[in-house]
Amino acid sequence: MTPVENAVAQLGQALGLALALSAQGTLQLRIGKQLALNLEADGEAALYAYAVLGPCPAEAQQSTLFGEMLEGQLFGRETGEARFGLDAHRRELLLHRRLDLRQIDAMAFQAEIEHFITVAQRWIDRLAAPGEAKSIELTHDLQPSQPGEWLRG
Repeated sequence: MTPVENAVAQLGQALGLALALSAQGTLQLRIGKQLALNLEADGEAALYAYAVLGPCPAEAQQSTLFGEMLEGQLFGRETGEARFGLDAHRRELLLHRRLDLRQIDAMAFQAEIEHFITVAQRWIDRLAAPGEAKSIELTHDLQPSQPGEWLRG
């Protein structure tokens, strides 16, 4: 079993779910109604974690929003080790992080994933249109996605 396969399996055990990467090396976990955590193998010893935060806003709002995001990302103040990205093809804002599994054990991996989920949910709430932001309680009610729903595969 590779470090990636082992980390995913141990995460599943901690959550009480049977988790495994697809043949393409991907896995998506739905957390509540708004957040999908995507894991994608980067070789045998690293994973990318990423989540869609929402659609890219209209050009008129981009300057303000991107400024907020860059300010929050400065020295990881509001993102930890994660970074923002833009999927120009899908016009979506992402939060992403690469985890080298040779550098952390299973407990640290699980803690990093939990922290990533917390940060992603905070930014989803923050980027929601005024009046639409809702307080979402984070739970460990993670469910694997259905086949064919992979976002970036």
